[in-house]
Amino acid sequence: MTLHFTTLENFGQFIKTINGGYHANVANLTIKGDFRPEELQLAQQILNATLQIRN
Repeated sequence: MTLHFTTLENFGQFIKTINGGYHANVANLTIKGDFRPEELQLAQQILNATLQIRN
């Protein structure tokens, strides 16, 4: 799964809350990984991230 953030501030806040196991792309403000449901909820509902699922 990939999460895309609209601001660097929200991107940084999310990174501080998760425990590793992800790939971050600062230039695109995206994070790839297997996120727990509560992490997805935080990202989408509070930090305004969008979820991108690609095969």
